[in-house]
Amino acid sequence: LDDPSDQCIPKVIDSLKGIPIVGASAGHRHSILLDKQGGVYTCGSGVTGALGHGNNLSHMYPMKVMEFDTENIQIMQISAGVDMSMAVSTTGRVYSWGKSDGGRLGLGLTSGIVSIPRPVELRNSNGYAIKAIDVECAY
Repeated sequence: LDDPSDQCIPKVIDSLKGIPIVGASAGHRHSILLDKQGGVYTCGSGVTGALGHGNNLSHMYPMKVMEFDTENIQIMQISAGVDMSMAVSTTGRVYSWGKSDGGRLGLGLTSGIVSIPRPVELRNSNGYAIKAIDVECAY
């Protein structure tokens, strides 16, 4: 939007013109957008790796999370939280990234930053792999 101030009235994001956006999630300091083809875009504060671009840079405009394209992963659901992000692929796999304090990313880490989306292993009580249809990061 080329304006770092808080926005109380919805505005068109010109940089996404022509890209059909079908989902959005607002986190504490960042936002995630989902396009019709399963692509993910993030913008806002990247200081904790929550944007998923492999660094801690912030972006005022939505940037595509290339890890999903590189690995040919289509996303069907997204969620932004406090300094973290999660997504569910069309195959039911969960991905998380951002600040890992307290194990909240589900990656077995209790501290540090994960700046690229990483798969989360989901298992039922019998140890069998299970699939997800939704994730919510919460505030």
